[in-house]
Amino acid sequence: MERIIIYGNSSTAEVVAEYIDAVDGLKVAAFTINKEFITETIFANKRLIPFEGLNDTYPPDKFKLLIMNVLGVEYPRIGKMEKSEEAKKMGYKLFTFIDPSVYIAKTAKIGENCVILNRSIVEPFASIGNGTVLRSGSFISHHCQVGEYCYLSPRATLAGNVKIGSFCFLGVNCTIHNNKKIGVHSIIGGGAVVNKDVQEYGVVKAASGKLLDESSKKFYI
Repeated sequence: MERIIIYGNSSTAEVVAEYIDAVDGLKVAAFTINKEFITETIFANKRLIPFEGLNDTYPPDKFKLLIMNVLGVEYPRIGKMEKSEEAKKMGYKLFTFIDPSVYIAKTAKIGENCVILNRSIVEPFASIGNGTVLRSGSFISHHCQVGEYCYLSPRATLAGNVKIGSFCFLGVNCTIHNNKKIGVHSIIGGGAVVNKDVQEYGVVKAASGKLLDESSKKFYI
């Protein structure tokens, strides 16, 4: 039995825990967040314990960590990266969860601390960076590169040879056309169809594909 501790107490962390517990041989043992944010000791019917001193109760030689969401930071995905590095310095191995219904091509590469949920597809020669989340039904076509600590909402679709920079957010049902490049920290709205490159910190309006003349820094998602 592989036992997992999830860092985070968001609704997404709760959902991922249920997926993990449904797989034979995997079990979420507890949740953890920094002590200053703890207001209750139970979350999703499991223990919620301080991250400080975690290794006293759940030692790194017996448990792996999955870093989901980090509270109290301006840029959540950067905070997630920093917390992941902190966990590794404590001796923890980071856990990647791939739902059994997912198809991952043999030549695809998946980083650490990733979550890939049901019915997603990662085609040959694609790569998924550390800490990236693919929600249900995501489609990553051949030779795509998805950077670190991105979040792809359900049914996000990347055509062939798309390059997604790190720390990006892709909304539900968005589509990125072949050979396009999405700069780091960009936000692609739900339903958007992107047929042009997007600069760093770019924002593409939902359902229109129009690149807005503003920075993604103002959205904090």
